[in-house]
Amino acid sequence: MAKVTVEAGVSEYRVTALSVSGFKSILDERRLPLAPLTILAGANSSGKSSMMQPLLLMKQTVEANFDPGPLLLEGPNVRVTSTEQMLSHIGSRRSTGFSISFEAIDPKKTVVAFEAKKRGGIQLDRVTLTGRAAERTFREGASGEPARSILRMMSYPEKLITGATVVRDRCFLAVAITFERGSGFQFSPCGPIGKFLEDVIHVPGLRANPERLYLTTVTGDRYPGTFDNYVASLLFTWQEGGHAAKLDQLGRMFETLGLTSKVQVHRVSDTRSEIRVGRLPRRQKAANDFVNIADVGFGTSQTLPILVSLLAAKPENTVYVEQPETHLHPRAQVAMASILADAVKRGVKLIIETHSSLLLRGLQTAVAQGDLAPDSVSLNWFTRNQRGLTDVVSTTLDASGAFGDCPADFDDVTLQADQQYLDAVEKRQIA
Repeated sequence: MAKVTVEAGVSEYRVTALSVSGFKSILDERRLPLAPLTILAGANSSGKSSMMQPLLLMKQTVEANFDPGPLLLEGPNVRVTSTEQMLSHIGSRRSTGFSISFEAIDPKKTVVAFEAKKRGGIQLDRVTLTGRAAERTFREGASGEPARSILRMMSYPEKLITGATVVRDRCFLAVAITFERGSGFQFSPCGPIGKFLEDVIHVPGLRANPERLYLTTVTGDRYPGTFDNYVASLLFTWQEGGHAAKLDQLGRMFETLGLTSKVQVHRVSDTRSEIRVGRLPRRQKAANDFVNIADVGFGTSQTLPILVSLLAAKPENTVYVEQPETHLHPRAQVAMASILADAVKRGVKLIIETHSSLLLRGLQTAVAQGDLAPDSVSLNWFTRNQRGLTDVVSTTLDASGAFGDCPADFDDVTLQADQQYLDAVEKRQIA
């Protein structure tokens, strides 16, 4: 029986918040409201990455060129080798599974729950859909009325349907529908989430060292795995395809950071390309003063995937960047804030995980100057309480860029370091 997967409302789906529970330090459910610019800030091991890793696990599962089962544990975005590494174990409390929920318009909320298997491994336990007037939980293998109730909830016509069974579809559940003559297809109420995951552009914190030559990749509307693999080929496509404006904008962004002013790609062979950057951080008359990207500071190669992702992103994409401040001078960290603000104004949706107080201050300044709307920023502070559990305090900025009484430990650390230095100087002078 031939089967065709039908997805519901894909083009209308917009995720407004994520929630996670049972995963690493996030034992109890924690919610992350999403805005055009979502900031995850907090100390090391406070749970920022743990909030995003379930999403990335699902992304690499959906994008795999084979069916890896309910979750692809060891993939390009996240690598774990056992289920135990993912589950919460805080004191005497231990989770037996984890869940991630996606809030949107219709259905209003979709919860996908995974459970550890007794003999090792992970299984998809259930999916719960919360619509405008009903909530339904369904599991693999359910048939008859439980499966049909999902169709009714999603306003799918039931006429001529002779059978309906819930089946696993990678990390989701779908309804396999049959008709009188044996034909059928799969209706996937989670299809919009799958598309959302495929549209996520992931720029990891551990970006590869600069290479003298980069492998050629196929470029398109989606970027499976991590985005750094596509940068060289995407730049070459822009260069040869008449997209000079994007390359010029890339150069100006680099110039804002004080790193370089020009980028070009030289195709060495059918499989390898060389990325060259301007030797000087400002535009000069010498148009051909380029060097291999491996011959300049790490800041340039670590920042290039970020800037290219901002230019490549389309309205349906969400760009998730870990540690954009890596290998950047403090002045460049402040300047990066203006680049992110400009991207948001162009319609790019961003999730930024950062430890940089200067980057955050730059974003506050952009709001205070009127360059960034206060309600376009979701600021989320991650901390670990005395029991070791992750807490998240979420807020927005006011018109002056202030964020109220959030645990602004960045500023506290700066003040303490300044005070310790002044105290040390004073003691030396007295001695």
